[in-house]
Parts: sequence; structure tokens; C-alpha cells
Amino acid sequence: MTSDVTLTSALQNNLRSLQKTTGAERIHNTAPVSGNVSESATADIIRQAAQDFCTQTLSSRASELTRLLDHLSQSIKTLEKASRSITELTDIIREAESLALEAQKAGSGAEQETQLGAIKDRIISIVNNAEVAGINLLNGDELKTAFGGGERNAIITEGINLSPAVLNFDNLSFATPSSITDSIEIIRSAMDETQSLRLTVSGDLKDIQTRQAFTQETISTLEAGGKAINITSLNEEGANLLALQTKMTLSTTSWSMASQTQEDVLRLF
Repeated sequence: MTSDVTLTSALQNNLRSLQKTTGAERIHNTAPVSGNVSESATADIIRQAAQDFCTQTLSSRASELTRLLDHLSQSIKTLEKASRSITELTDIIREAESLALEAQKAGSGAEQETQLGAIKDRIISIVNNAEVAGINLLNGDELKTAFGGGERNAIITEGINLSPAVLNFDNLSFATPSSITDSIEIIRSAMDETQSLRLTVSGDLKDIQTRQAFTQETISTLEAGGKAINITSLNEEGANLLALQTKMTLSTTSWSMASQTQEDVLRLF
């Protein structure tokens, strides 16, 4: 006569869970099914809920990154506008330097000096038109590009005021050799300031564009993952994990199994 199996409640729960997850007919559960919903219908509900949860989680993260992508795109527009404006400004400063050098060769430059007013007007126009969404790096504004995850995870682009007054262009004079020499120094100092901002803008622009490309790839991956979730594979992994857990539990307690029937249960795994 076969002895009755006496297992702990924890082992019984593991075995029953394993039976529900994998559909293993080898383990017989004599407990009656209560309620009006069958086990297969319940499994379908759980499976669908899990799928919805995973899909919504991936979709939510993709939405967060999409908002971040919009922020990065705005910063890129600001930096690209600043870069184009700096290029235009560089050409104008070179024109001013050429006029000063011409005046230096002649010893004076009354004719060249008459062109300085137009040069300053063009600089003012370029600086004023460099603004994007209220931020003008050529007017000394600051651009903060946050990547999420705290204050440290951000790029701060410091602008430089390149207006004629700040560049000291109001003091340009080609009237005497001494004033021409001073004017050349002023112009070259203005060029140094302009190139300093160019380096800052180009470096930050490259970093943000790299982050933009990475963010876009991540969004595409999340969206594809949300569409390709395979709950069946998740069920299989869950069943394997539960089977391993149950096997380890039975193995560690097998020494206390007094009946041959319990040993037979252990051999099932």
C-alpha cells in the first residue's frame, strides 16, 4: 500500500504554481478549482496584463525620451544659429583688419575709416539676429542643455557678448599711425573673442548631436521592443526559474522525507 505524501505548504504552493505555469500533467493537484473563472482563462488574463504592463512601460520611457529629444533639438537649433552668425561675424572682422592694414601702409586712413560705420552696423545686425527662442549666445546669454538625471548631467554653453561696443569697436581710428596700431590690436582681440566662442559652440554642438543620435536610437529600440514583446517566452523563463527553485527546495529537505512516495516526487525533478 502506498504511503500518503506529506509536504510542507511552501512546497505544495511551489508545485502548484509550477503546474499552472508549465501545464505539467505529471504533478497532480487534487485541490478543487474555486470560482467561475477557469485556470486557463485566468492565465490569459494575467498574460495580457503582463503584456500591457511591459508595453506601457516601454512606451512611457519612449515618451520621456521623445520630450528630451525635443529639448536637444531646440539646443541644436540655437547652437547652429550661433555657429552661422559667428562665421559671418568672423568675415566682417577680417574686413576691418584689412582696412586697418591698408591704413597702416598708407600712414593714415581717412578713406578706410569711413567704412567702419557700415562694419559696426553689420556686426550689430548679426549679433541681434543670432537669437533663438530667447537665447542669444552672441549677446552673452547662457544655454543649458539638460539630458535628465540631475543637474550634473547637462551642458552649459556660455555665450560671449560680441557687440561692437563690448568689442571696443567704437574706439577704432585710422587717423594716425599710433591709432592705427591700437585699432589693429582691438580688431585682433575681437577676433580672438569670436574664435573662443566658435570653439565653445562647435564642441557643445558636437556633443549634443551625438546625444541626440543616441536618444533617437534608444527611442526606436523601445518602440520596437514594445511591439515585439513575447509573453510566451517570459512564461517559459518564469517556469524554468520556478522549477529550479522547487527542485532546490526539495533537494535540501529530502533527508527528512520518510516515505518512498516522497522520494518518488523528488525524482520527478
